[in-house]
Amino acid sequence: MKSVFVAMLLMGGFGFLAFLLGIIGQIQPLSFHENPDGRLAHNFILTFSNDVHYFSDIMLIRVAGYFDEPGAFAFYIVICLLLNKIIFNNKRIEFLLIFIGIFTFSLSFFIILVFYLIFFYFLQNITLKRISFLGLVLVLFLFFSTLLINFHDKSPVLNILYSFTFERLELSTGDETSIIKGDNRTGLLINAYYAFLDSPLIGQGQSYIDDKSNEFYQQKTGSNPFGPLATDGLIGSILFFLPIIYLAYIIFFYRSFINVKSAKIFILLIILLLQRPVITDVLTYLLIIALILLLKKSKIEITEINEVRPPPR
Repeated sequence: MKSVFVAMLLMGGFGFLAFLLGIIGQIQPLSFHENPDGRLAHNFILTFSNDVHYFSDIMLIRVAGYFDEPGAFAFYIVICLLLNKIIFNNKRIEFLLIFIGIFTFSLSFFIILVFYLIFFYFLQNITLKRISFLGLVLVLFLFFSTLLINFHDKSPVLNILYSFTFERLELSTGDETSIIKGDNRTGLLINAYYAFLDSPLIGQGQSYIDDKSNEFYQQKTGSNPFGPLATDGLIGSILFFLPIIYLAYIIFFYRSFINVKSAKIFILLIILLLQRPVITDVLTYLLIIALILLLKKSKIEITEINEVRPPPR
């Protein structure tokens, strides 16, 4: 298990180094290749990225680790954050994962991070140390936000950082497939919705996108809540999400009480899967299995303690 965290932190550390070297103009891609989605990927050895911005000698890199794109790297960073919370609860690992996640500049990562901080810091027991930490985070956030929003047009670097962050939250105009500029899911959701309506029980199949006879040939439907419904239909999606359904049963119904910490993690997992419903990979399954095993064990232990505890007089 520890090797997973070591690998993720190393990828993040190498990626952060590549980001710094890009800012000072001391790194260049070793090679290029085309990702399966058609976008050009840059190989910097230290990291990959399919979203790189050039200005003179300056290069701003959205860190993707050794994944195909920054959003995928951010997805697995969140998975590791949740795994750390239920297995180690190590604050240093937590901080490092959050730090390296920032340099993916993934909109979904920042949204989930807000919920994460609310669940595990704002809604926890308030202490002076915790208030001081949150105050520092808020001050730094407000400072850099003000800097980017008000002065992004004064510096090429700030302008590109602004395009990575706050510009992605601006309303999109003239594009019916996105709501905000950083929205790359609405178009996929629309495709998936119509593909699902066309074959609601069994879906279009996993290979529909390469089938020229299929009405939805070359129309992407992944990375949104309707994605599994589009490819696998209602029947396949129920089977697809059985681990999640069983996990929900363990958290909310097994042994008639709810573990609040695990419920928070479950909610974060659902938010994560809504924008990228990937549960057939090793890390996501690892999280789900770990949650199920740890929750069942803790609920059984708590029930046994309550059963042997003498009644109050």
